[in-house]
Parts: sequence; structure tokens; C-alpha cells
Amino acid sequence: MPTPSHTYEFRAGEFLRRLVSPVLGVVLLAAALQVTSRLRALPLPVPSDLDRTVLAAKTELASRTQPVSVILLGDSSCMMDVDTPELARRLDRSVLNLGTLSYLDLAAHTALLRHALQHLPAPPRDVVLLLHPGSLLRSSSLPALDQFLRARLAGDSMGSRSFARHGAEALLGGVIVREQILQPWIPCVLRGEFARAYGTTWQVQRLLNRRSGTLLDPTRFDTEAHQGRYEFHLNPRLETASRELKAAIPPGTRFCVGLTPVPASLALSDHSARIQAVLDSWTPWLRPDQVLPLSSTSVAAGVPSGGVLPGSESVNRSIPTHGLPAVLPDSEFATATHLNAQGVASFTARLATELRR
Repeated sequence: MPTPSHTYEFRAGEFLRRLVSPVLGVVLLAAALQVTSRLRALPLPVPSDLDRTVLAAKTELASRTQPVSVILLGDSSCMMDVDTPELARRLDRSVLNLGTLSYLDLAAHTALLRHALQHLPAPPRDVVLLLHPGSLLRSSSLPALDQFLRARLAGDSMGSRSFARHGAEALLGGVIVREQILQPWIPCVLRGEFARAYGTTWQVQRLLNRRSGTLLDPTRFDTEAHQGRYEFHLNPRLETASRELKAAIPPGTRFCVGLTPVPASLALSDHSARIQAVLDSWTPWLRPDQVLPLSSTSVAAGVPSGGVLPGSESVNRSIPTHGLPAVLPDSEFATATHLNAQGVASFTARLATELRR
């Protein structure tokens, strides 16, 4: 039998005594973080992700007291498909884009609008609701983002802190370290195309404030990543929220509603007619003053009869005299729901034309 080279003496009491010191230190540090945060001795929380950064910027924009003539309201397609400064130039009127995220429902959009109206010196001339057709399927918000938005609108920055990823992080104050110690001084680096285009969350927030709520999606649309075609419907649960949104529109303000386009390769052959029918079903709940019509000639002749709409620059497109495009070529999209710079320029020009009518 081989002779052991080492022997160990292990006593449970000694091990526990050595373990107590680091554990006690961690517990005391976590308690100090929690108490310091609750006493508001630390900086207010700064969002550490893109979604909450967008919502924080939008609540700041909604708190402005400068006069606004046009308020844009809606999901991320509203925020990213419209060049707000260019729309303001074309209309020769001030425009504020309060488009947020597709994870929020109509009730959240209404809350943001009401907050803005409380701060404006006078009601806007127009409120324009722009949604991607897919948003009409959503009847409720993502709870974490809805809570964040409403806490910010209520002025409760502490209540808008991000949720901990797990229980240990909450107990040890991980969110406090991330959003109240690091983030106020060190911006969070974004990921993917957004990192290459904008760098950090700070830059996104500055850009949203400087461009009155517009943010361009830098992604490149990948047609191979999307299979099949989209069919959209109106969720019947939207009726209550739609009526509440209409009730929030001030007297004398024109209320307009429209839908943003989808890529040609994802659209059914009769997409325009289907979406127009959805709009017709929705309008009795919203009761808008103006429904921004959809153009039935977004993509020109030459489309195969089976309804497969090519998404390349080679698509021959007609230029309709009026109406928002229900479908645009894939070459004008950054994602399945957001336009790229070329598409934004086209859609903004068409929106300006409709709002001048």
C-alpha cells in the first residue's frame, strides 16, 4: 500500500469560523447597499439596457413644456419609421415622437400621452397613432416594462429600477451596483448593430432627445431568417383600451390613426385589402377624426399571381398619389418591422403628405 504524501486535520468548528468572516462581510455590504439606496444617498437608477433607456428618454420628452403641434404615438415602428425632424420640416410645425416599444399596449401609450398633455402649455393640433399591424394582436404590456414606464411617469425613479435576474442578485444588491453605482458614471455598451451604430445607452438617450424621439434601426433585414407570410387580425380585447385612448384626446385636437408597412416578402397577396379591413373594424372603437388611408399600389405590377412579392431593388414600384404604403420592398427594411434609412425617408414623405390633407 502506498504511503500518503500528505495528511490533513479538518475540524468543522474551525471551518465555520473561517467561513463566517467573508459571509458576514458580504451580508453587511449587501445591507449597506440596500439601506443607502432606500435613503436615496446614491444616484438615481440609470437603465442598463436598450428598452428601458428608450422608455426613460420618452418620459423625459413627454415632460417637456415647450409647445408641440403634432404628437406621434405608437410602438417602435412609430419611433423608427418616421424621421421626426424631417416631418417637422415638411409640415412646418413642431413634432414630438412618443413612439416607444411593441412590448407596450394601448393603455401604456395612453398613459404616456396623458403625461405629455399635462406638461404642454396648450394641446397639440394633431395626435397621430402609428402602429405596426402586429401590435394589433397585443392586448397587454410586458409587465416589467409597463411597471418601469409607469414608475417613471409617476416620478418614482427608484421604483423603475430593473428587476434582478435572480433572487441572489436582489438580496446582494446587484441591481443597485449596476444601475446606481456603475451606470451613472460608466455607460452600458450595446450589442450587435446597435453597438456599432450608437455605442452606448447614453448615446441612444442623447440622440432621442436631440431628434425629438426618432431612432433609426441600424440592422440589416435578413429575408432568409423569416419564413412564410404574415396575417394580421384585430384583438377584440383592444376595444376598452382604444376607447380610453380616444377619451384622452383633448377637445379640438385632430386624432389620426395609421398603420406602418410590412416587407414585401412577408405580405400576403391581398395584404392591403386585409389591413384596410382591420382598420375599418378598429375605427368604431377609436373614433379617429382621420384614418390615414392605405395605398393599394405600394408594389407595382410584375408581382407573381401567387402573391410572392420580391424584396429586391429590382421590384418595379409605382408611386401612388396618396395613402400610406401597406407594403414596401425588402430593400427598404432594417428588420421585419422597422424601415431602414431609405424606407424612413419614403415613409416620412408620405406621412407628411397625408397629414397636410
